[in-house]
Amino acid sequence: MMWIGLTGGLASGKSTVSNLLKAQGIVVIDADEIAHQALQPGEEPYKKVVSHFGTGILFEGGNINRKALAALVFNQEDQLRALEAAVHPFVQARVLQIKEQARRAGHGLAVYDVPLLFEKNLQGQFDRVVTVATDEETQIARVQKRNQFTRDEALARLRHQLPMAEKVAKSDDVIWNKGTLEDLETQTREWLQKLKALSSSKA
Repeated sequence: MMWIGLTGGLASGKSTVSNLLKAQGIVVIDADEIAHQALQPGEEPYKKVVSHFGTGILFEGGNINRKALAALVFNQEDQLRALEAAVHPFVQARVLQIKEQARRAGHGLAVYDVPLLFEKNLQGQFDRVVTVATDEETQIARVQKRNQFTRDEALARLRHQLPMAEKVAKSDDVIWNKGTLEDLETQTREWLQKLKALSSSKA
């Protein structure tokens, strides 16, 4: 089974490509989704995070206020490391479990959707890495609209990721999201056909 890393930049369209792949019946494992599960009440990472950061990050019902938590770790490397130490073991174990289930079910490929794949130097774990890319001005405009950020706030978030050009250079494949949704769908289908052909040749 081919193990594919899917990444991109902030607001580059990675989630859209992920959803397009799921619609094609591809197994897509979402790192952010599993991290969200890790922070649900009752899970071990939840207990560790609340113990470290305090009950001030909780909503009245006991769920973690993810925006409040994000504000505490943004630009605070020691706090970010503490959060990652609590959450990552849970994520890694769950990813391996789903990956193995996909392999046993006979899937020819599985995709791991990881926003910070290159930032965390994970590229060596995959058979291929694909980046969903767009230009910086498009990213800024999308982030401003989506998050109600100022331009400076959007730029600050972008500066916490590798420049898009570096991600593109390090990738085996690139899906450019500069046009319409139809363009993106076409590119995604063509890339998927290429992967399936490569997977079949290695079978």
